[in-house]
This record gives sequence, C-alpha cells and structure tokens, in this order.
Amino acid sequence: MIVDATAPTVNGLENNKTYCGDVKFTVTDEHLDKVTDTIGEETKTLEAVDGEYTL
Repeated sequence: MIVDATAPTVNGLENNKTYCGDVKFTVTDEHLDKVTDTIGEETKTLEAVDGEYTL
C-alpha cells in the first residue's frame, strides 16, 4: 500500500478567510476522489463545472 502524504493544491481560496458571495476555486490532486463542503454537521459533495468548484 502506498500512502499519499501530499496535500491537494487549492487555488482561488485563502485559508481562514470568510467569503460572503459565490467563490470559484480549483483543487488539484493526482488521487482526488471528491471535494466536500462541511458547515456545522452538514456535509455536501461539490460538483466541478469546467474544472472549477463553486461555494
């Protein structure tokens, strides 16, 4: 078994920043399965459109 210890690359968002409108961003990772958004106890899987996700 090989463990992927490299974090995905996220472009278009800044860590610990609050966004009040829609934000488009990309996530790059060789072994990416899915991208999820968790607020409180609710988690939803995001769908990419033209390679970008929108929050």
